[in-house]
Amino acid sequence: GFYVGAHELYVRVVDDPTLARGGPRLGNWVATMVVGGAVWGWYWLANFRTAQRTETWLATVVPVGSLAGFVAVVAMLATQLRTVAVWFFGNTDQATAARHFDLIPGTSAVLMVGLGSWLYHRAELVSGADTAGPRTYAERVYEYLLAAAALVVLVVGVVMVLANLLATGANDRTNPTITGVVLIVVGATTWGWFWQTIRRATLADRSAEISSPIRKIYLFALFGSAAVAILVSFIATLGNSLEDLLNSNLSRSTLHDNRYSLAVIVTVTQVAWFHGRLYLAERLEGQPEPPAPAPTVDIEHRVVVVTGEALEARELSVMLGADVEVWQRESFSAPIDIDALRLRIAQEPSPDLLVIAGPRGCDVIPVQVPHPPDHTAGSPR
Repeated sequence: GFYVGAHELYVRVVDDPTLARGGPRLGNWVATMVVGGAVWGWYWLANFRTAQRTETWLATVVPVGSLAGFVAVVAMLATQLRTVAVWFFGNTDQATAARHFDLIPGTSAVLMVGLGSWLYHRAELVSGADTAGPRTYAERVYEYLLAAAALVVLVVGVVMVLANLLATGANDRTNPTITGVVLIVVGATTWGWFWQTIRRATLADRSAEISSPIRKIYLFALFGSAAVAILVSFIATLGNSLEDLLNSNLSRSTLHDNRYSLAVIVTVTQVAWFHGRLYLAERLEGQPEPPAPAPTVDIEHRVVVVTGEALEARELSVMLGADVEVWQRESFSAPIDIDALRLRIAQEPSPDLLVIAGPRGCDVIPVQVPHPPDHTAGSPR
């Protein structure tokens, strides 16, 4: 209601009154604006605005209010920039400037209302929050959602420019190319703004940002949708190319017919590569590093270990790579460093060793044993 009323009011006040304009009169639009404002004020200002910030509240403020206002601002700004660029650099079908710029008053009204909705709901989103504290979940949703919307605008602009470069010379490529360039400028600017905000938040608290569910959803959703777009475009390109090949019509026109599919493949591949690489890097970063493998030493020794620890001879034999017999001592002994003991045993030329574990470590003593240890009998050497 506010949009249509503000739109018509703006058009009636600033537009050329000599131009013929049909449709309802100004009073009808003012009435629509008043009724819409009253209903919105009752439900939002009087009740919903001060309610608890549940998922329903956030869904109203972020997607409906902020995202809708952002889309309106971007769309109307791109339309106005395109209109100006076409007038100076493109081909217009209007004889006068008044007719060519006929959309400016209406798009300006939508732009102002969208900007007001965007800024208002953004202010409501951050109201009451601690600006010096960590970002809230709602702020993350807001920034990632608008960054995704801006990235879509950027991708559409790049696809239009690439598709027009692949078009045949018989088509007028000036105006579509101008439209694509305008979308690239608007999309790249807005996406860069929000992505830099996200990067600053990542540098400030990397673990919290990377582990947030909305970031994972953002990366996975963009990568997944990009993969689907690439697959669909590839199938379409392959089908058209095979059809022309079987009909002996494979020529420049085939490239022209597949220009949008090829442009989608080239553009969206870069988007998928960027977000897929970022997603995999963050997943690997969150995983613990594997432990270093134990050194491999080829040793053949018979060892008697005297220790105060309760160790199993069979397990110790596997860890030391030797034929081990364990003797228990009454006094205290420090825990055995298995890796260090294994290396010391490997450096001893004598095949028979006595290892005495004490409070300060292990003493390795070469001995002579006339027979191998008898584990089954449990008798000492």
